Formats: sequence, C-alpha cells, structure tokens
Amino acid sequence: MASDFQKCSDEELARQSQDGALAAFEELVYRYEGRIYGFVVNACRNAADAREVTQDTFVRAFQAIGQFDCGR
Repeated sequence: MASDFQKCSDEELARQSQDGALAAFEELVYRYEGRIYGFVVNACRNAADAREVTQDTFVRAFQAIGQFDCGR
C-alpha cells in the first residue's frame, strides 16, 4: 500500500488525506519532513526547537487539510 502512495502526486495525496487516508498524509510527511526541518534548524540553530516546530507544522497541516484547495 505504501508504494501506491509513493507514485501519487502531492495533490492526489492531499485529496486522499482530505478523504481520511492517514497513510496518504504520512507520505506527505515523509516527503517534506526533512526539508522543513532543514529550513527551521537553519533559521533557529537549535535541533530540539526545530524538531518541535517541524512536528507542530505537520499537526497544523493535518488539522487544516480539509481547507486545502487541491486545484490551486
């Protein structure tokens, strides 16, 4: 099943996440967690804070996934 998500576009993963597919959202996290963490740790220079901000970013994204417009 996970390999199926690897083939999906980000937009398709967002749509599936909106429909309740947690594994689709997990794939989005897998794709972007490193980039977001890298950006944040570069900005704040504190690994613990960067991990917390990265986690909070994905929690907020998950909470707001229903508002995401996949057509944009």
